[in-house]
Amino acid sequence: GAGGEPPLPSCDPIVFDDPDFEAVVRASVNKPLGALTSADVAGLTFLAAGGVTSIRGAECLSNLTSLDIGGLPFGKVTDLSPLRPLKKLEDINVGRNPLASVAPLGELPNLKLLFMSHVPTVLDLTPLASAPVLELLFLEGDTVVDLGPLGSVKTLATLQIGQGTLLHPEGTAKLTS
Repeated sequence: GAGGEPPLPSCDPIVFDDPDFEAVVRASVNKPLGALTSADVAGLTFLAAGGVTSIRGAECLSNLTSLDIGGLPFGKVTDLSPLRPLKKLEDINVGRNPLASVAPLGELPNLKLLFMSHVPTVLDLTPLASAPVLELLFLEGDTVVDLGPLGSVKTLATLQIGQGTLLHPEGTAKLTS
């Protein structure tokens, strides 16, 4: 795309990999049948979809400000890249999913609240160092490589951690109040 930005996804129609995720989107916009288009989802700002395997299609939910895929049952989402184009996303729960990387989250310009509890994979928080307005990070029952990268997130006011494992505790020295 222009200015080195990735090209905008094709959203007419919206393509989903996971029928359960699609069903939640359809129910949210009250369109059970037929092709879903960007116009159909234009008013969608909040979505909760626990237990899904893929969020492909989320890239077309351009007005989404809140996404919760961390509910029960545990999900199987590994790829958060569909979230990259969602410039209005402010809070997200990605807990209970075996995330391969949190890199797409560090690129979200308005992400303020991030909940990542009971993620069954080791979390490398390095990509979050570039999160421009992250205010709260909630981790519970997670294995985290290092908290040090969060030291460069000047907007981070609340870091809540419970019952997790920190692989490199020396990184906490980089955190300031």
